Amino acid sequence: MYTIEGEVVHGDEIGRTLGFPTANIHMYDNSVPDGVWAARVAFRDGRTHPAVVSVGRRPTFFESDAVRLLEVHIIEFEGSIYGEWIVVELLDYIRPQERFESIRELMSAMRTDLKKAAAITSQPAAGGRQAGGSAAAREPNTPKWALRRVRTASAGNAAAHEANADTDPATFRAQVTNLSRQLGMSRGLVRRCLRELEDAEVLTS
Repeated sequence: MYTIEGEVVHGDEIGRTLGFPTANIHMYDNSVPDGVWAARVAFRDGRTHPAVVSVGRRPTFFESDAVRLLEVHIIEFEGSIYGEWIVVELLDYIRPQERFESIRELMSAMRTDLKKAAAITSQPAAGGRQAGGSAAAREPNTPKWALRRVRTASAGNAAAHEANADTDPATFRAQVTNLSRQLGMSRGLVRRCLRELEDAEVLTS
């Protein structure tokens, strides 16, 4: 249904406190509906895992102007993946975002979500493969929205970038840092966009 990819960033660790640790990705794609989803996560090395995903602003804890996140609880997974690039394939919509009156109610709903997601991701899809398995076989592409934003923001100093990116790493790092702050994107994603735009000769003087 939807595929989102990005760098795993640090969050508020609310999920970890509740016993449901999550990998967090900033959400810039507003076409993805808020809610809880059954999903599959793919790493660059080809590993895939079933997951339950929450997209939204965590209304039980925050107001409507909070940062919008994609929070991934990878089922039966342990380990730190901060800074890693992952592909999240949303397979089936479970329920909308809700504001719960108590942590007890929230945790009960999360346990139900986990069971539903585990059941959905265990079902074979057409062709005999596990649902969502297509994400594992490909190297994740840089999101088109990210390329557009970096290309637009970089247009003013494209000539300087082309002249210095290869010969002056410090200049390139400074450009990455400036764009990261300006666009609210991770430095890893900005760096990847700049490299891809350069390779495709999209940045022109």
